[in-house]
Amino acid sequence: MAIKRFDKLIFPVFSTEGNLLEAIPQLKHIDGFKDCHKEKRNEKIRYILAMYDKKSPLIDELADLEQRKAAACHESGLLAPLDLAKATNLRMVLGFLFYQHSEAFTMIAYLEENFQRNTKELMAPVDRPTKKKNNDPEPIPVDMSKVIALRRSLRQENSSIKDDLDQLRREVFGDNSEVYEELQVVRRTSPEAVAKMKIA
Repeated sequence: MAIKRFDKLIFPVFSTEGNLLEAIPQLKHIDGFKDCHKEKRNEKIRYILAMYDKKSPLIDELADLEQRKAAACHESGLLAPLDLAKATNLRMVLGFLFYQHSEAFTMIAYLEENFQRNTKELMAPVDRPTKKKNNDPEPIPVDMSKVIALRRSLRQENSSIKDDLDQLRREVFGDNSEVYEELQVVRRTSPEAVAKMKIA
């Protein structure tokens, strides 16, 4: 292992021998690490930090993502890159990203919630006054100018939110868009699984 190349990582996983979780107790606080099967756990942790730690030398050295994966495998001892379609692997990667970028993750969740709320309001039909019945009060007419102004404001806010989200996603995921895409797949198919990841 090229230990010195990785001496700026958030944890000294390449210069530490033996069980990494025992030698570096902070790793136990990263979601998914402690629950990972012992077999190849050290190698997976080293791979994740080599790939996703913002101070990993591989990020600057290898712009091509596939080449970076191959280099991370070589340095960590894994035979193949982590398959992010497997929930356990995705949970470990997201757990580390959340640990490293917790504030950004919180902002992403907050902005996505606001974006969805605005979109729902934009898609809602305009309530039109119904015909007056015998004892009903006079219906209040819809002020379309206010409706138009509100929807224009919501679209502008969503546009701003989208820009902020793009920036935050680049900060957290870098050029590893596949991680974010896998997270979105899990969110759509199994919200409970995302909740267990503690990163929603």
